[in-house]
Amino acid sequence: MIIDEIQRAGDPLILAIKQVVDEDWSPGQFVLPGSTRFLSIPTLSESLAGRVAFVDLWPFAVSERVGDYPEVLRLNSAVAIRAWFRGYLDTVISRDIRDFAHVNKAQAIPDLIALVAARAGGQLVLSHIADGLGLDVVTVRTYLAYLETVFLVASAPAWSNNLTSRVTHAPKTYVTDSGLAAHLMDVDAESLLMPGHPALGGLLETFVFAELLKLSTFARRHVAVRHYRDREKREVDFILERRDGSVIGIEVEASATPKSEDAKHLRWLRDKLGDRFRAGYVLPSVRRIFRRGTESSSRRCRSCGITESRRQSCRDSRPVAGKSPPGCRPSAARAKIQMSSPWPATT
Repeated sequence: MIIDEIQRAGDPLILAIKQVVDEDWSPGQFVLPGSTRFLSIPTLSESLAGRVAFVDLWPFAVSERVGDYPEVLRLNSAVAIRAWFRGYLDTVISRDIRDFAHVNKAQAIPDLIALVAARAGGQLVLSHIADGLGLDVVTVRTYLAYLETVFLVASAPAWSNNLTSRVTHAPKTYVTDSGLAAHLMDVDAESLLMPGHPALGGLLETFVFAELLKLSTFARRHVAVRHYRDREKREVDFILERRDGSVIGIEVEASATPKSEDAKHLRWLRDKLGDRFRAGYVLPSVRRIFRRGTESSSRRCRSCGITESRRQSCRDSRPVAGKSPPGCRPSAARAKIQMSSPWPATT
């Protein structure tokens, strides 16, 4: 049986489902989809612990199709796209959040998520956000939790491996869709074609984070998506870590001509971790890449104008930041994107 938006029925229905499951432990009796995180809904007291498995179902990843929200991809007018995003936000704030929370200052939530979009890639300092919105820090923290509950924002926690005592521990928070982030920043695909557009870096990083988040939910092995930053100004945009301690580092660069300098922190991380460091990638914002000894392709996210570049690295080579695979030009090794996993499938 499929019961949609289960959170609206409240505890009575949850308790009835619990009783049915306790009497008959056959798996798959109920599918309970909803637009909010079940365990984060304060109006529900029953967790169904031990009786349920949770799956985060994000929009389609680029590997599944081009784009995120299918409705936006069918719209050809900038006016229609803006209207769709406005309606979507209004609906989530006025209905989904208010289904489970009493919000005194609902008008501040669109401004809050817009600030999250604008500060993508940076650590979110709640006191600065609170000052900008005229709210207290507790309210900002609560509203951010509400936005996470309805899947509008998500965070990459800080990664630390005792490499240095000067690691910063604040998470980085992103809007979960780069098209929505572009709408909140009043940026369209045409304006992003302007060289050096100030919003491009944050939107590209938002896009990459959303893709990593989606792909991590159905990876065959658990993969944590984190970020690294320390007080020596060393930073790696994303750290992917398996439970065995193996690590992949990813740098996102809003440049069509990535340089060796862009991988310096990946090389530092490689030298610190040794064999635990499986690969380092620099992801540039280019439409298409052609290099001797490589195969390339690219896809465009129509809803926001962000481009994802993909590169198949040289055959029978393992990518490592700063080292050229056999038969590749050195510049190709410093800015590569390999979609096949560098982790052995058996580990």
